[in-house]
Amino acid sequence: MFDLPRTCVAVLLLAGFRGLPVLAQTPAAPESAAAMVESDLLRSFAAEEKRGDAFFYTQSYYALHGQHVIFKGSIFASIADVKVSGCRMKIDTTIADRYSGTIGRRRVDPTQSLYRISAHFMLTPEIAQFLKVVKARPGQLDEGTHPVCSDHQPCVLNWIELRSERPEMQVTEFTNDIQGYDGFVKEFDAPVDRFLVPVSSPAAGNELISRMQALAGACAH
Repeated sequence: MFDLPRTCVAVLLLAGFRGLPVLAQTPAAPESAAAMVESDLLRSFAAEEKRGDAFFYTQSYYALHGQHVIFKGSIFASIADVKVSGCRMKIDTTIADRYSGTIGRRRVDPTQSLYRISAHFMLTPEIAQFLKVVKARPGQLDEGTHPVCSDHQPCVLNWIELRSERPEMQVTEFTNDIQGYDGFVKEFDAPVDRFLVPVSSPAAGNELISRMQALAGACAH
């Protein structure tokens, strides 16, 4: 009887000393932690893009020219696309305002106003720390239009609020809400310190927040 393991080791060492190749299996490099975090984040955003948030509303108010405005409509907001490169993010959102009604005696046929809003920013630990889910009224329905929503509920949607200490999130907005013009017009393009991302529910928003915080933590190392 002889010691098989010790003999094998001796043979391998001898082969190495004589210049013979020693073959060994090298395990494939695992996906980096940052890449896995980024993949999870994009997967969660992709699922949320199919949902969005919406409500129905009615309006009755007097415009600046004194005419009585009566509208019925709906607001739908959703994430349109998300791109990630390291800790730099680009989030595209869409808000659709569909309405019809009257302005004075003039009938307004069913109309859809679209708002395409994009934000480019570096997801710093500071921004990630203050991410939170909020309920807020979309800017398309300001206080002066007196909107009333389904079942007399507040005309609010669910959003992820992004905040920064300085205006460092570059936001661009295109809209087709230009009377007499068939196409989109850039209405806003400037750095801001606050941006709202529409989400379908507080639970969905909190899941995305946890993914974004994980990404910010991975990028910081």
